[in-house]
Amino acid sequence: MTTDSVSQAANVAGVGERTLYRWLQEPVFLEQYRKARKTALDQAISTLQERSNAAARALVDIVEDQEMPPSTRVAAAREIIQASIKGVERDDFESRLEELERMVIRGEKR
Repeated sequence: MTTDSVSQAANVAGVGERTLYRWLQEPVFLEQYRKARKTALDQAISTLQERSNAAARALVDIVEDQEMPPSTRVAAAREIIQASIKGVERDDFESRLEELERMVIRGEKR
């Protein structure tokens, strides 16, 4: 997971490339590999989420900084607006999905 290719990964693992390809065909190995990849991705996402408030503050600071070039301020404003719209869309989607799930559980038709 820390290399750019199967060839490099095989070298790091101290096995042949064909051996690594064979391992990737093994269901148990493949399942563990996928779990490890998911864990690594979850950690990366968590790190980004921890920094999202600072990123939002940085965008607001750029928009409000009269010394920034107008194009920079507009780009920051655009990002804020797009993120806001996505947040509203996500909330609406979640609400609609929850309602559909309740209907399915109750056996209702829409």
